[in-house]
Amino acid sequence: MRRGLSVVRGGIGTGKTTISRKLMQIFNAEKDNFEFYLILDPKFESELVLLQHLTDLFGLKEKGESVQDCRNIIEHHLIEVGIEKGGVLVLIIDEGQNLKGEFLDVFRTLLNFETDDYKLLQLIIFGQPEMGAIIHEYPNFEDRITFDFELGPLDLDSSRGMIEHRLNIAGSGDQKWFTEDAIETIHKHTQGYPRKITKICHQLLLNMINDESEEITQFMVEDAINGKTTIGLIEQEPDEDDIDDTPADESKVAVNKLFDILRQNQETKEAEEEIPEDEDIIGTAAEIEEEIEEEEELYIDEDEIAEAEIKREAPTPDQLKKIGIYPPDITVPLFKKEKVMVGLAVDEGHIYTVVLQESRGKKQFVMADTFTASKAILDPTQDPTGFSVALGKAYEQFI
Repeated sequence: MRRGLSVVRGGIGTGKTTISRKLMQIFNAEKDNFEFYLILDPKFESELVLLQHLTDLFGLKEKGESVQDCRNIIEHHLIEVGIEKGGVLVLIIDEGQNLKGEFLDVFRTLLNFETDDYKLLQLIIFGQPEMGAIIHEYPNFEDRITFDFELGPLDLDSSRGMIEHRLNIAGSGDQKWFTEDAIETIHKHTQGYPRKITKICHQLLLNMINDESEEITQFMVEDAINGKTTIGLIEQEPDEDDIDDTPADESKVAVNKLFDILRQNQETKEAEEEIPEDEDIIGTAAEIEEEIEEEEELYIDEDEIAEAEIKREAPTPDQLKKIGIYPPDITVPLFKKEKVMVGLAVDEGHIYTVVLQESRGKKQFVMADTFTASKAILDPTQDPTGFSVALGKAYEQFI
């Protein structure tokens, strides 16, 4: 193919990084003329820093001190790999949503290096769905996309196939560890997201081993979802009734008793510290208790008095009539005085906005605005992301 630019979008946990690694693994195993390079987090301060990173990534000894120098060095390397050696240089960018929009033009320039038959650089960008809005801001880059795919969650059949495949790779053979009801419950809980499926299945397998069960049932899945999971493969401390009269168990009992004594001593010490040393406790227990009750009553009485002092009078009929009306000493905003109507119209790549104000039964023109999008035609059914981006820009320009 060697057509240049491919984009793969997907939500968190849909398997973007796994696909990128598998792609490199497959092509490297089949042919030896592929050179794969990976950028895990494309956060760069400037175009020069990005280009210098690429020269280091490609293992080039020659270093560029300016943007143009770096471009020339990379172009020469692409020609050497793609034409002279007949190889294919593939650059994979993960977490593409972190790539600044202005850097898309940098890669667009690199994609211009080509022969009559193919591109010298194969660029694959993996990112979350919001990356689509960033790319849409740069139509010259967007037009170069030859493969645009969006990953979504798995359906029930695909979820079942994923679980069975991973078990088979782990060496389970034909053994069915998960019942059909369990798989359906897993799919319903995870909504088909591969990362969530892998996480809960891993915990369920640990629970199955710990409980010495022969299979994972729907009941076990529901317990795991509700947090009622056993501690996987961790030996729990035996109850006191199960302790045998062996020296090892006697030592455990002795240690526990020691902890109890230390804890009681600590509680006694804290209680003594609460009593000031310079105050004498005078009177019997009944008298002290009576004084405490009097202090509590006094404290409650003070609260009740404070609450009684806060009195809210019921609003008068005149006050009720003024609810929702601005006081005379406050300037009323223009749009609050009368009814205001906002009209919006979309015509191909233009968004028209007009504001009318109704005063005393008459509509008056207030303002109007026209926004021209980068796309020639705005169609929410075909390109909802581009349409929403255009609306946002029209709103920013309007206000």
